[in-house]
Amino acid sequence: MNKIILIILILGFGIGVSQFAPDQSDNEVFKLVKKDSFFLDIGENLYGQLNHLHTDSADLLYFSNYRSNEIHVYSHNIDSCIKNINTPAHLGNIKNFFIGNDGKIFLKQRKYGTYNIFILNKNGELYDSLQLEMRKFFPGPSISNVNPVYTEDEILYMTGYSGGVYDDEKKGGRPVIIRFNLQTNDLTYLGDYPLNYYKSNFGGLSYRKIYNTLNYNKKIIVMSFPSCPEIYWFDLEDKKMHESNSSIATLPEIPPLSKDKSWYGALAKQNYVEYYYSNPSYAEIYYDHYRNVYYRILESANDQFNYHEKESYYKCEIVVVYDKNFKVITRKRIEERIFSHNSFITEEGIYFQAFSKVSNPYKWYLFSLEENY
Repeated sequence: MNKIILIILILGFGIGVSQFAPDQSDNEVFKLVKKDSFFLDIGENLYGQLNHLHTDSADLLYFSNYRSNEIHVYSHNIDSCIKNINTPAHLGNIKNFFIGNDGKIFLKQRKYGTYNIFILNKNGELYDSLQLEMRKFFPGPSISNVNPVYTEDEILYMTGYSGGVYDDEKKGGRPVIIRFNLQTNDLTYLGDYPLNYYKSNFGGLSYRKIYNTLNYNKKIIVMSFPSCPEIYWFDLEDKKMHESNSSIATLPEIPPLSKDKSWYGALAKQNYVEYYYSNPSYAEIYYDHYRNVYYRILESANDQFNYHEKESYYKCEIVVVYDKNFKVITRKRIEERIFSHNSFITEEGIYFQAFSKVSNPYKWYLFSLEENY
């Protein structure tokens, strides 16, 4: 019975998505153009999580080294390491990290029912730390290139998500923003999941993740929810969530796995995996301060997905470009397979890391936003 319902959902979605234009048209004012590729030899032992920091003199790329607790720093377009940052050994392996605008390093660890956040200075020395308990309905902090930390003096704003679907959850009860004051240790949870998450089961963590980017000029945290064509943002001034649906008519809706939330936990893992790969989802979002636009990843459905064939575990990606008011101005299907988690933006455009089974050298594709003459 479950499989029959799942197939109906997928077929029903296919009718709606056929009206979606996955690539840019000649009528659009702007277009996203593929340029040269960029290669970087970062060695064989790196874990490979990337962070990017723009300085007055260079665009710096930070890579974590899982085996040595080092962070390796490269200058964009220079094929050699310019600096190694040794983090304290007692903090353990580096899995999730983020580089702030002032060079501070944020590390996250999950251990024994708690989340530990360590803040290091630009030389890797411990500056501060905080500990958050895991609680039902409350988010665990996400820290990475696609979950940057907003800092305002000694106050941190982090996005986070909470897993599970519960019958007793209520609107307003699943916050998505963690506010922590390092001076007073005051902890506040803010924001909320969109309404559709309270109405349906979207199949576990894959659609519960939150991706965010920062716009310091507007003092907002812009969020991409996997099941929502709408853009949401949290305003640091009024401390409220806001929604933009100006472009949802041109973007695909995501059908839920089930309207019955009691299904959560009752279905086999295969049902959730097939649902995720057989439907689109929204993913990473990046703010480009050079052009004042946003790039959002739309993962398209994989019609060839087979649960028993690991080679089919991927989704092709479409880059949706929004203007400063979150209106879609163009979109571009990326023909190559990319690892969109490790993307970065320079004055030239946005770089998407090429997906490869070979770890070295790393390769990025450059895409530039240009006028469509």
